Amino acid sequence: MLSSRPYLGHGVGLRRRHYDRALRGQLDVDWVEAISENFFGEGGRPLAVLERLRADMPVALHGVSLGIGSPEAPSAEYLRRLRQLSRRIEPIWISDHLCWGHLGGVYSHELLPLPLTQAALDRVVSRVSAVQEALGRRILLENVSSYLSFECDQIPEWEFLAEISRRADCLVLLDLNNILVSAHNHGFDPDEYLGGMPAERVWQFHLARHSDRGAYRFDDHCGSVPPEVWSLYESALRRFGAVSSIVEWDEGVPPWTELRAQQREAVARAQTIVGAGPDLRSSTFAAPLTLSPASPAPSFDVSSDRFLSETQLVLWRSITTPGGSAAIFKEDPDLARDLAASIRSSVGFSNGARIDVYAQSMTWRLRGALAEIYPSLLWLLGEASFDRLAAQVIRDAPSQNPDLGRFGAGLVAVLANSRWAAADPWLVEIAQSEWAMAELLDGADPPDRPLTSDCLTDKSPAEWPEIRLQAILALRVLVSAVDLGPLWACRDRGSPAQAGLVAARGAVTGEFGSLHWRRGFAVFRRSLCAAELRALRALVAGETLAAALEAGLEGSPELQPAEVVGWLHRWLEEGLFVGLVGRKGPG
Repeated sequence: MLSSRPYLGHGVGLRRRHYDRALRGQLDVDWVEAISENFFGEGGRPLAVLERLRADMPVALHGVSLGIGSPEAPSAEYLRRLRQLSRRIEPIWISDHLCWGHLGGVYSHELLPLPLTQAALDRVVSRVSAVQEALGRRILLENVSSYLSFECDQIPEWEFLAEISRRADCLVLLDLNNILVSAHNHGFDPDEYLGGMPAERVWQFHLARHSDRGAYRFDDHCGSVPPEVWSLYESALRRFGAVSSIVEWDEGVPPWTELRAQQREAVARAQTIVGAGPDLRSSTFAAPLTLSPASPAPSFDVSSDRFLSETQLVLWRSITTPGGSAAIFKEDPDLARDLAASIRSSVGFSNGARIDVYAQSMTWRLRGALAEIYPSLLWLLGEASFDRLAAQVIRDAPSQNPDLGRFGAGLVAVLANSRWAAADPWLVEIAQSEWAMAELLDGADPPDRPLTSDCLTDKSPAEWPEIRLQAILALRVLVSAVDLGPLWACRDRGSPAQAGLVAARGAVTGEFGSLHWRRGFAVFRRSLCAAELRALRALVAGETLAAALEAGLEGSPELQPAEVVGWLHRWLEEGLFVGLVGRKGPG
């Protein structure tokens, strides 16, 4: 039995540009929706933002990597992380997409369309039931924009989604922009789609923008909501009544006032059609959406499910083939034959062109993630070389993490075996440094009150040698074969890349290091000389102050003990240590 639909009002998709405003409590909208996977980290600013917002308003979690219809079920680890986040944030609800996106442990980070068959419907019903059981709550499924359809399709998409919602007892997030995109690309009537939805299960709308690319429309969420989406929104309000809405704006995210103006437009149009709605209080909706008694699991036709997976494999191989459809038709006749047999074609928009939409979108998305994690590499290599490196990473170290922000984990290994590293080996150390900084941003939080130099004043000089310090978790110490300090100085000054290359290629070689740590939400980096590197690594490894002093002096006869003591005070002031341990007891 469904509970009555809550009306949260109208909100926006939470994006990084507005995190600072969120922390100040200045998001003046009814509610927000956050991308689940962006908050899978252990700490950092993202989680602090979400917790701050949850104290002020309803927060929904919206996933992009569940891949409910993928050949393999969502992993236990993914569901564990989502459940953990849900318990921490207590969202009003959790949603994801009616699509698939992972295969063999690899994530495409694309919302791939499902064959609209009975086998796919049965699979999704079973998966949704399992996910809801694991989370202890209903989920909402969202319709996606699609650019291709399958020769084996049997069921109109709206009937497919409606039947899943009934049999799995889940709810529906109706993306009105996606309906218009798919209607144009496949030739159906948007109003017929709305008419096929079970009104009592439609609990949320998405409002966004798409672009017209001639042969097809593309869901890019870049810009203000267009008139035809507003028009369909009004039709949906007349049909379904008061339904909570979210404005999505993902690319070129505007200033808050511009985004809020779109939210205000959604409010005004809703008030004209359905009225103001009830008074909203976040505490009203603190409880999760409870489940009804489990329905019997659907019976599977094994051969049909196998055919479904084989069809999906054709799409996967097609979008991951370097060079796209042109390479497939030229170099892989077997895949070209399977593609032609599986993917529908139309005049002006061939099946190969449809495949390329997904292939290019995936490459663009993954390349963008790498550029965000490795900005100094992009600066040094330039756009063209960085694009070639990104293509190698996508091919040789594909994403194995549902969080797109963790895609770059394999870049260091790929770069180490590349021609760029053969010419400039220190590029690998640049990449290691940038990856360390990315990990620290949403890793374990540093303590609010780390140790300071004052902690030593209570100890007599005789006790100092046996003291051990406990390092914070938000700390990375890396070893380098060159002094990268001059290069980082060029980068910090905004110098041209050529200046950075000259600085690195002319740098002193030997034993050096780099220190990375986080205080609050900020990540810091500085270079270390060989002696400081050795002393700090000793302390971080749990050695005594005496052992750290000895490590610093080793190989540096000119070094004075007072310099090592000075480093110790600096490390403490930088907040690198959280605990102090005195002399060990016997045994």
